[in-house]
Amino acid sequence: MSRTYDEWLHLARTRVLANAGGQIPGMTHNANNFCHVLEMQLELFRGKIHRQPDMPAADLLPKFDRLTQAVNKLAEMLRDNELHSFFMDEEVTMIDVGQFMEWVDRFWTNNLFYKHKIIRDMAIHDSLPTLQLPPFLLTLTVDEALKNAVEACMDKDPGGQHNLGFEMAPLGQGIVCTLTSPTTFPHDLAPFEEHATTRPDHFGLGLPMVKFFADQAGWNLDLTTTGEQTTFRLEIPNQRTEL
Repeated sequence: MSRTYDEWLHLARTRVLANAGGQIPGMTHNANNFCHVLEMQLELFRGKIHRQPDMPAADLLPKFDRLTQAVNKLAEMLRDNELHSFFMDEEVTMIDVGQFMEWVDRFWTNNLFYKHKIIRDMAIHDSLPTLQLPPFLLTLTVDEALKNAVEACMDKDPGGQHNLGFEMAPLGQGIVCTLTSPTTFPHDLAPFEEHATTRPDHFGLGLPMVKFFADQAGWNLDLTTTGEQTTFRLEIPNQRTEL
């Protein structure tokens, strides 16, 4: 089935929002954990003051330090969640792809399977170029690759741990991003064809959608499976990219 550019764009916007919405239970869980730590530290702090009202202020510094750490962690989590709005922007801007990938890893800890069951091997090389592109397009592409990898790991062994390899490296004047997962898909499956999927409850539109926009942008996209692993490879040239 052929689709127009506007139809693919509408699907892409919906998909990115849906992926973010799927993180809400994990966001709530993580925020609740930080609030629990704050509540506990405040209670301990209050008890110490009641028991020793004449205690020198300097002796209370360790409690203040623990409270500050908890507040800072909660604030960092909220800032990372807020950054998703920036990475939804469809206007061209300058992107530090290394910082982007680090943010993706932090944001995805809202997915509790990713947080507790995925062991991430991150290799972000120095001297990566800053790229001119719509943040939305990068978020869409990386999100879809990561979502497929995490779901494949869950299907393979929901109770076990899985190693995912991330690498962001220079390629000529541009960059190459690879995501390697310990999963496979059938060799006769064409993953970039519409409705090609290994999951009966999926429509098989995510990767074809990403491939459509990658081709439009002049990016190279590939997904291969060999042995017992699958590799997603994205090449982005150092040129201004429009959505």
